[in-house]
Amino acid sequence: MTHATPTEIYESLVASGTSPALVWYDDNGRVELSGKVFANHVAKIANYLEQECDLMPGSRIVLDLPVHWKSLAWALGGLVAGGFVVVGREKIHDDEPGTIVVTATPHEVSADDPDDLVIALNLDSFGFAWEGDLPDGVADGAADVMGQADVLLVDGLDADSNASFWAKVLPELPEVERAVVAEPSLAQAIAVAYCLFERGSSVVFVARGGAGSDAGAGSDAGAGSDAGAGGAAGARGDGEAGSGLDSRLTEIAQAEMGTVLEL
Repeated sequence: MTHATPTEIYESLVASGTSPALVWYDDNGRVELSGKVFANHVAKIANYLEQECDLMPGSRIVLDLPVHWKSLAWALGGLVAGGFVVVGREKIHDDEPGTIVVTATPHEVSADDPDDLVIALNLDSFGFAWEGDLPDGVADGAADVMGQADVLLVDGLDADSNASFWAKVLPELPEVERAVVAEPSLAQAIAVAYCLFERGSSVVFVARGGAGSDAGAGSDAGAGSDAGAGGAAGARGDGEAGSGLDSRLTEIAQAEMGTVLEL
């Protein structure tokens, strides 16, 4: 099977216009991003990586991040820019010069090579800059990206990415128009989003706490590794409660007119 390239997925998101592409639930409430808005974030990130960070095609981008819609935008933006996107802090010290590390905890992370770059990301959905001081040499992944064009300026770089890996992580993902996924790891969320966006579908992610204090549907393989992202995914109808499925999650699925996927 031939999968869509990251740039083709970006173009599909742009073409979807104001239709919802990604909905994010967490302790702070609900955030909805249309295809065009999410694509704008992806374009800004890809432009920033290529033009300001001197990302070389195939260079490693380490996402030392929890699952969040901003993390997903950085994943797809990194793939569009030709990066080799991996998940987990343990991937930082890989003896590969030129690694870009995107982290929500910049004071805990240090580059292990002079050519490495650490980027701090504020995961407040409405945060446009890092709050507080940053270590010397650490870039602000919110403020620095804001000034980039919201249309894609890089071209033909995604062939050097590892998009083929992410496209094949969940080969048995059911065909649904809108999926509702609870408490995925970041690796799982990247794979789900890539697959669904490729199909023209949308996705609702419910983070821990986003469906209530005892939300328990979905796998929690840990955001620190991409090793647990694979395997089959099962679908549950939006009104179908089942073992381990929190009632609040069922309500969200009904409100969003989506199908709960159990990873």
